[in-house]
Amino acid sequence: MLVSFVFWKLDQRVSFLIKHAEGALAETEQAFAAKEACLFLTEPRATKSASESSNWWSRHWTYGKAFRLVFAVMGVFGLTGSCLSASRFMGWLVW
Repeated sequence: MLVSFVFWKLDQRVSFLIKHAEGALAETEQAFAAKEACLFLTEPRATKSASESSNWWSRHWTYGKAFRLVFAVMGVFGLTGSCLSASRFMGWLVW
């Protein structure tokens, strides 16, 4: 559980830094003559349309959403394992 929490906090920090870097790059791209080269200016709209797909299987997931799911599952496994271990240690659960 502790490892999941630490990696979740690291993911939050990295996401924060990436969003700021993307914003700076989008500002820089406004000076480009070729608008086709402006990846960061058009990315939010493209991501939003891919994320709103009606089909759940083809819907776009962000790295953050995927990582949060993994952190939550690992946290639940850790909590469940801790509870089972404690209950067995206390003699409440005999296998």
